Amino acid sequence: AKGGFMIDRRKFLLGLIDTACYICVYFATIIISVISTEFGLFKFGEHLIHFLATFAVAMIARFCLRVYRNIWRYANSQAYLAMVVADGIGAVISVIITRFTPWNMGVWRTAVIFMGFSLLTLVNRFVYQQLKSRQDKHYSENKINVAIVGAGQMGALLADELRCSKTSNYHPIAFIDKDKSKKDEYLG
Repeated sequence: AKGGFMIDRRKFLLGLIDTACYICVYFATIIISVISTEFGLFKFGEHLIHFLATFAVAMIARFCLRVYRNIWRYANSQAYLAMVVADGIGAVISVIITRFTPWNMGVWRTAVIFMGFSLLTLVNRFVYQQLKSRQDKHYSENKINVAIVGAGQMGALLADELRCSKTSNYHPIAFIDKDKSKKDEYLG
């Protein structure tokens, strides 16, 4: 029960962070467009409806592509790609939905909002991963240095787990592999 609560709390916090990102990107886009055009064109009601509709589509797309099921601390390129694809699908659906309504904000503005949202949340995930990695490296002071046989995907996963786990007694410092092309390479 406690583990389930922690996961749900993390997902909720991640959803709040993503909501804040979407709000920032959306209103920055609106402010820039209002400044670059006549100020009198701003219609709060239409923008609010457009915001709510596109935000709902963005979050539904992310839930459907299971973006929030990823453990972002260990995320790989597939997790990031899933988020970008979800945002792309969300953008297309938002454009289709809003295209034929009175609160249409235009294809390009909607696309820019989704691109900004995707970019800002990607940056947040990268920063989180780096901060967590640095925090986890702090725990490696009293660990036993080990070499891992195999520098492929499984070896990389094992190294990440050993490096990041607070309960691990081992700290990976090298890989041993028969593939000579991997010699002198760094596995980040």
